[in-house]
Amino acid sequence: MVPGSNYEHGFEPRLVAPEPFDTEDAVEALRTYQRIRGWLLAIPDREAGVLQAAYETRPWPKRLFAELGPLTGVVVRLACARDPWPADRAIQELLQAARAGWLDAECAKPIRWSFSPIVKLRREAEERVRRALGAYAAARGPGLCIVRSA
Repeated sequence: MVPGSNYEHGFEPRLVAPEPFDTEDAVEALRTYQRIRGWLLAIPDREAGVLQAAYETRPWPKRLFAELGPLTGVVVRLACARDPWPADRAIQELLQAARAGWLDAECAKPIRWSFSPIVKLRREAEERVRRALGAYAAARGPGLCIVRSA
């Protein structure tokens, strides 16, 4: 794992304190951050936004996260597309929390029908994440990997 990476934490609906690291690790983390940022800036904003929604650590409802895993953030953002997107970040967070609550209630329903909003949103999220990861991989180039081997 790269120091400062939150990749593994994105699969758990809890916050974990980062491990302490020395100056050399901090410099390596900064270089890694700059390289990844460059790749993200090289892909279209739409795909970068999908990756941000997918990997941003958030306190999602447990049942919703158990149902969707790492797709949770993307599904919530897609559900928010029903409403105008506010410029204020605090209002965005409130809107996402409200939609996450609605989706969580959908997960609680005993019967899962193919026309359930969760099913449709999950399919769309899977496709968007696939496209975003493809764009990211193309920007990164073949064979490049920044994760240190253990």
